[in-house]
Amino acid sequence: MTEEDEAAYDRCVRLPPVARVGETLRVLEGLPFDRVVVQTEYGLLPGSLLAARRGEPAPSPQAALLCTDKWLSRRSLAAAGVPTPRFSLAETPGDVRACARSYPLVLKPVASTLARGVLRVDREEAIEGAVARMKTFLPVAPDVARLLDFARVAGLDPGCDPTRQFLVEEFAEEPPVETDGLLFGDRLDFFAATEQVLSPPPRFYLEGYLLPAREGNLRSRTEAALRAHGLRDAGFSVEFRGEAVIEVNGRLGEDDGFPDLFRAGLGTYPILKWIGRDASPSRREGAHALAYANRYAGGLVRSVRPGAGAEALVRPGQRLKDPTDPDFNPHLAFAVASHPSDAREAYGLARAAVERSRFEVED
Repeated sequence: MTEEDEAAYDRCVRLPPVARVGETLRVLEGLPFDRVVVQTEYGLLPGSLLAARRGEPAPSPQAALLCTDKWLSRRSLAAAGVPTPRFSLAETPGDVRACARSYPLVLKPVASTLARGVLRVDREEAIEGAVARMKTFLPVAPDVARLLDFARVAGLDPGCDPTRQFLVEEFAEEPPVETDGLLFGDRLDFFAATEQVLSPPPRFYLEGYLLPAREGNLRSRTEAALRAHGLRDAGFSVEFRGEAVIEVNGRLGEDDGFPDLFRAGLGTYPILKWIGRDASPSRREGAHALAYANRYAGGLVRSVRPGAGAEALVRPGQRLKDPTDPDFNPHLAFAVASHPSDAREAYGLARAAVERSRFEVED
């Protein structure tokens, strides 16, 4: 909770740490409210339980589990015939080698971690070290604890032990793309396909988005993925490599500046469509892009000078997290730009705005 939150709302309630889903649910059940809005990563799990108990429209706890547990998600996609990269559950270096037909490979926590803890393995000699890093990360990761506490409270089976086991998959070379929209019941409001700009390997953090991207079969693949997860009454963000599904998120995309990107294309913030129960088909106009200024190291912010057209996301005196920290976020600033027809031109404008930004950070 920030000072801006407290200034914007009549009342703010401090909740337990996100890993304590049961405690969070008990606090929420004691509050008066008119509606339940479940459209964030950390709100999805307790919100699905609260909505189910109150009869509010939201993803079911089972759907929320599938969208947070990558192992169960991949199995549901495979059972529905939705293309994914080849994957397996692993615990040891031997398990990883057994899955490896070629390199690189990607190791991922079973729990959704917003890219934290994801490792790329480029050669067999790197497997031992990558597995050691993964096994150090998993037992203390708050997102893993969050998944397990939710499964306990909901009485659902996570399908494995996410504190010891992890996902190993072939590295998909195709361009990263995602699709976004809303589900009113099972009625689809499909916004668009959006191209992702990722940081150079071995990192997997976002440096930008281009709206729109070529759709191809992505809409039909999105619909199949959502059905496989039983997702209803939700925002969604489905991530692809080419046309293979990488991840299904049961909430609106929430990267910094992402709502502004879609406001530029749709004329309104997606969350306002959801709150207003506006199920009319969204219409996109023009081409738009979002770019980030990123830093991949911790430190103390000494000064901030956002470039013209950019918005700073950090402030002087703020201590940035190290990439090994579960709360690490690389974004220092963002900019959104538009062009009548060319998203790459828009991205060039947005990238120029964030590159004009200046940040003094003490290591």
